[in-house]
Amino acid sequence: MKKKIEVNWQLFRRAAENKLTKEEQVIFNRWLQSEKSHQEYFQKAIKYYSKEIKYSAYERLELDVSYYDFIRYTRRKRLMMRRVASIAASLALLISLLFAFSHFHNEQKDITAGLQLPIEPGKSIAHLTLHTGAVINLADKSDTLISLAEAGSVLVIDSSGLMYSDKEQKNSKNSVNLKNSLTTPRGGEYRLTLSDGTIIWLNAESRLDYPVNFCSGKREITLSGEAYIKVAQLDEMPFVVHTAFYDIEVKGTSFNISAYSDDPFQILTLETGKVEVSFLENTYNQSLTLGSDQQFIFNATTNETELKRVDASKYIAWTSGYFIFDEEPLSLIMEKMVRWYDLNVIFLNSNSANEVFTGKLPRFENFEVIVEMIEKVGDADFQLEGKNITIK
Repeated sequence: MKKKIEVNWQLFRRAAENKLTKEEQVIFNRWLQSEKSHQEYFQKAIKYYSKEIKYSAYERLELDVSYYDFIRYTRRKRLMMRRVASIAASLALLISLLFAFSHFHNEQKDITAGLQLPIEPGKSIAHLTLHTGAVINLADKSDTLISLAEAGSVLVIDSSGLMYSDKEQKNSKNSVNLKNSLTTPRGGEYRLTLSDGTIIWLNAESRLDYPVNFCSGKREITLSGEAYIKVAQLDEMPFVVHTAFYDIEVKGTSFNISAYSDDPFQILTLETGKVEVSFLENTYNQSLTLGSDQQFIFNATTNETELKRVDASKYIAWTSGYFIFDEEPLSLIMEKMVRWYDLNVIFLNSNSANEVFTGKLPRFENFEVIVEMIEKVGDADFQLEGKNITIK
């Protein structure tokens, strides 16, 4: 039987920061007094969340590096001030200087190399490819207006993301149907508002192809990766999402779709409304309709399908800054971490890969926080070397 492990991270962190409510304090005290190991770990957590202790290692590093820089400078200065009696003496001093510089430079390298720098979470970054082929790094843009005169549209880039506006020619048959693409790297996500008002949250390592405005007929976009979509309702213009294996047609609804090209499991989770799924040729021979809180899973390797009822909020929690896992093996959890933290992960045994977790973790904490909580409640042992993660 698989081992079910609860990760009550939010309660634990608020306790470490002394922010519990009275009711939460009662629950936490019971846990704290149940085992001595809980008390010991809680003391470590208090130190971890103390800013003074959390950053002391980096402050010491800066002091050490500054100290070695000072030694190199003062030694060089003293040598330059000495009168050189002969060429041989000059060469000897030069060799000594170079040796000293190399020695302390290597010591500085050793200090830096011995420190595991924090693995920071992803952030709002993406690249926008215009119909002209021009590529815009959206991480470098804010409060920007771009006129797309050919399509009668204006592109707005601000702190909330990317927004298209074509109020004057909305749904006009005379509009030019120009295409743009939005791509997020590993460790990136981005929010996009299409010209019809549809809002899309694009997750890490994903690509979305879409028109600048919707001229007539169907509103069609193409997705590779993961996105949460809140479709603006326009009864006369159905909204269609194309993926590698099937198409999704809606009129006004919200849903999450995970359609990564390197993942055999293509997962569609409907939050509200209804959607119709139509398969492409040579994949699956039927179509189906989903209702609220239903999930459809298609195995692209075996062509097997599964339709089940779920709590859709768990699958869109990433748009609100959380990872939520429900009896999920560590191997699948780490797939999400790889994309969000831009990691390379290797499992040394199947036991750790198959260990099952249930819980809620923060999406915008450094990866070390996630590791600490998983190691505390599970049997997996993480070894971090830069962004290379070994799990045994």
